[in-house]
Amino acid sequence: GTAPYSFTYSNGTTNASVSGININPYVLQANPTATTTYSLISMSDATCAGTLSGTATVNVITAPNVTLAAFTPTCSSAGIQTLTGGSPAGGVYSGNGVSNGTFNPANGTSLITYTVTYGTGCQKSASQTWTVNSSPVVTLGAFAPVCSNASPFLLSGGTPGGGTYSGVGVSANTFNPSVAGVGTKTITYTVNSGGCTGSATNTITVNNCTGCPNPPTAEAGVNKNSCGSAAVLLSGSFGGAATMATWTTTGTGTFTPNATTLAASYNPSTADVNAGSVKLYLTTNDPDGAGVCVAAKDSMIITFLPAPSAGPISGFTFFCRNTTGNIYNVPAQAGVTFNWTVPSGATITAGQGTNSITVSFNNSAASGNVCVTPSNACGSGTQVCKALTVRTTVPGTPGTITGSTVGCPGESKVYSIANLTGANQYLWTPPIGATINGSSTAVTTTSTSVTVVFGAGFLGDTLRVKGINCIGMSATERKLRINKTNPGTPGTITGQNAGLCNLSNIAYSIVAVNNATSYTWRTNIAGATINGSSTPVTTTSLSVTANFGTFTTGIIYVKANNGCGSSAERSLTVAGRPGVPVAITGPATVCTSQQGVGYSIAQVAFATSYGWTVPTGATLASGGTTTNITVNFGAAAVTGTVRARSTNACGSSSYLSKTVTSATCPRLNDGTAEIENAIMEAYPNPVHGMLTVVLISPENSRYEMNFTDITGRVQYSEVVNAISGNNSLQLITTGMASGTYILSFKSDNSVIQQRIVVE
Repeated sequence: GTAPYSFTYSNGTTNASVSGININPYVLQANPTATTTYSLISMSDATCAGTLSGTATVNVITAPNVTLAAFTPTCSSAGIQTLTGGSPAGGVYSGNGVSNGTFNPANGTSLITYTVTYGTGCQKSASQTWTVNSSPVVTLGAFAPVCSNASPFLLSGGTPGGGTYSGVGVSANTFNPSVAGVGTKTITYTVNSGGCTGSATNTITVNNCTGCPNPPTAEAGVNKNSCGSAAVLLSGSFGGAATMATWTTTGTGTFTPNATTLAASYNPSTADVNAGSVKLYLTTNDPDGAGVCVAAKDSMIITFLPAPSAGPISGFTFFCRNTTGNIYNVPAQAGVTFNWTVPSGATITAGQGTNSITVSFNNSAASGNVCVTPSNACGSGTQVCKALTVRTTVPGTPGTITGSTVGCPGESKVYSIANLTGANQYLWTPPIGATINGSSTAVTTTSTSVTVVFGAGFLGDTLRVKGINCIGMSATERKLRINKTNPGTPGTITGQNAGLCNLSNIAYSIVAVNNATSYTWRTNIAGATINGSSTPVTTTSLSVTANFGTFTTGIIYVKANNGCGSSAERSLTVAGRPGVPVAITGPATVCTSQQGVGYSIAQVAFATSYGWTVPTGATLASGGTTTNITVNFGAAAVTGTVRARSTNACGSSSYLSKTVTSATCPRLNDGTAEIENAIMEAYPNPVHGMLTVVLISPENSRYEMNFTDITGRVQYSEVVNAISGNNSLQLITTGMASGTYILSFKSDNSVIQQRIVVE
């Protein structure tokens, strides 16, 4: 029909009319809260009216309660895990390391999201963090050979400590050579840390010493400590058939006076001290050489203890009276014990002697210091203290929440505040339709930052936070309004807009748009591609490349997108044909019947030829398809236009015009002119810049010199007092319009004239 249009429709209860609509089709926006059927009752346009029937039903679907059960921590080496725990069934899991319903722990601790689509365009999700622990790195040092009749001994050499040894002949970390039997035996050392297991292996050789009547023995002595880098006095011994024993080390230290003295001193190197420990071996000689007896070997460990120290004390600097379970700690150190003191009214209920204590404060507890003094075999270190203050007020209002003020369904964003003095914890309340740490309700945490995940139902709401301590909660919460906002329309598209016929890899770009996560480019030019595709291309890049075939004109479009929607499109009109020439050079005034007048344009990019037209009565003498032409003007005086345009395989540009006037000129000599024996010469002609004029006068005489255009307007005038003979003058033509001019000398009763062409 013909605009404007009018419609009458009903929602089953009331009728409504819309009129004055100039858009076809017209879209009716409906926002029902329950399933509703809409009916079209009548319609009309500017000339016709009628009735018809038609219905459309909008189904409103109630969102299900989507949950995701917590994940049991696993190890990075556990292998691919099948994801479960999402409810209701039929949802999709997503997150770092997630693929086709499985999770690869090698990606580390990750946020897993379970999303259920319960209707077209309707989604809801829940999230949980899957904690992934790293497997321990385990090593096991080499074992010395032993005799089959040697006594059982405790295995050592595995790191880190706390693991267990296993293998043939091993029980309770003790190796029994007689049980293991003669031969090479594999010993495995296994460490379990954080639920993750690591292991290392090495071998021990059991020799048959049964026939040795007096097997040698070696005793390296007990393990010892060294404070700092002090030398350690050794106390080794040997027995049986052995006649000597020698000290060796896994480190780089030296023995004094030598390595064969049983009571030698070991002088550790800097590398030994930095390593923290070193193992020494005492090895006897083999009393019967190639016989059944073998050398005996024993080891001991020297541990280098630094002067004990305690790092900063962790724990709240404020406390509340009548509270329990307050934790204070320092970093743990091997071989170090810690002695703690607390303020008046406070009691250590657990952990004295360790690096972590639990403290209770009674109703009279006073402000003061919690202090710790470290000590080890080398003595006591410097005491470290932390000032504690009794808390008597609730926290103030948290500071500004930092983070994006735009949230879109499916996005995950971090929000934070500065640490709030007087607060131990924070109560974060998510916006409606979003979750914090997987929860759609308020979350209490010690962290000053949270991750907000915006669900499908997020329409814009406020994120809130309060500070909490043992006295109470902030009286006023800090708020940040987060809106569901489409990105703005992109700015100007930059790139070549003409002469695109059969060109490829032409770049187009825009400036980044706030809140945009991607951009969609398209073109209505048949056969053209953007980034190699003939359909719309969505990319996060701000630039694309286009390939063109043969076309006249078309449009390139781009719009910005984010999870909230898309902006209006920005467009750039482009042409396959080349651009319009910039300027036509050549005279604007000529004489009738003037021949060979030149006009030209600069070359136009991507043009393959050029087209010209000339005024009525003039003819093209040469160069009709090039950038330079010559024109022959007819006998009739006219005013018309010289026009030029550029052309390629896709078409021609618009014409550029230059107005040209041809007029009847006095019939003058082209070279010299004479009157009353006076002669005038002017050169060069045509002239561009400076014209030299020579007047040969038969006597001293006075002349009036004039330089006029073809219409008679005076451009320059001067009185010349000539002498008998040659008189030379210069006339500057720079800045004068191109065309034909008349140069004349006039005396009392005669005139000399010459036609001059200025280029």
